[in-house]
Amino acid sequence: MIFHKVLTAVEIERGSVKILEVEKKKNGYLLNNFLNNTIAGAEPREISIELNNIFLKNKIRRKNVYTNIKDNSVWTYHLLLPEMPENDLIKAVEYEIKKKLPFPVSSATFDYIYTYSLNPDTSKNIKITVFVTKKEDIDLLNAIFTNSGIKLKSIECKTTSIFNAYLYVHGNRKGHYLLCDINSSVARIMIIYDNSTSFERILEDPAIAEHAINKLGNIIGSEIKKTVDFYYAGKSIEPIENIYLSGIYSYAPEFIKNVSSIAELPVKTDGIINLMNRGLTSGVAGKMPFIPSGKKLLNNNHNDDYDNNTLLLSEIDEQFIPLTDMWTTFGLIANR
Repeated sequence: MIFHKVLTAVEIERGSVKILEVEKKKNGYLLNNFLNNTIAGAEPREISIELNNIFLKNKIRRKNVYTNIKDNSVWTYHLLLPEMPENDLIKAVEYEIKKKLPFPVSSATFDYIYTYSLNPDTSKNIKITVFVTKKEDIDLLNAIFTNSGIKLKSIECKTTSIFNAYLYVHGNRKGHYLLCDINSSVARIMIIYDNSTSFERILEDPAIAEHAINKLGNIIGSEIKKTVDFYYAGKSIEPIENIYLSGIYSYAPEFIKNVSSIAELPVKTDGIINLMNRGLTSGVAGKMPFIPSGKKLLNNNHNDDYDNNTLLLSEIDEQFIPLTDMWTTFGLIANR
């Protein structure tokens, strides 16, 4: 008998918990279960009790569980350092963030992602994005899960989650792209340049999900345009090629058209629905599908060109609508 690894992603946000349980397969991921539940508890102990009850009721496995930390607990820094051995790099990063942090580095924990850039003289620089949080915030999050009988495999930040999901679909490739993920209370805009995050902006709006589709398209398009204009101020670099949109309404052609028109950039879409769509059809060579387990999407006129594939709300089975708000949740377990 062949046993496949089961991975569980959990996001705890304002009054809600999102859970995505998948089974890793040779050709992608099998969707076992997903939940997007409201929770009443606000204190850590109350959240632990509710989380435990949710896991019990829905028979969610408690191994290989990944989560992310809330945005206001993360400090992000971009560094450019000369090429050096990994052991030296860790020390160099710690030295650099020590100069920038608003609290002692001894009370911090940090992680980073990096890529290399080639100089004209063939030497290399390291482009680094560092994510820092306080140890006490990590300890609190660990305690919430431990008291629920859940052992965490890893704690990530949402920037890393979105980047992981992007890499899962598109792979490592040079270029200049803008990622925009919209969930029920936050829109996150990230600019990717040569496989590293070069700029990030977070728009908090607890009423995002309540906006009409046209109004939200205007808001997101305008904020992307404002972000791009600010990003390019004083710079002389190649233009951004595409916006990759995920999250609320990202499957709706009228929303995509509105964002593209105002932002003055072409828009393509990413999301679990797209991956499921591909898993139910022949798929695209070289890209792994995301397969729903025992569930079906409504019949659509599928387009094998995944990057341009969008679905109307009426074409998606209602039970899958919560998945449109779980791209960062999937990013926690993508590429694992």
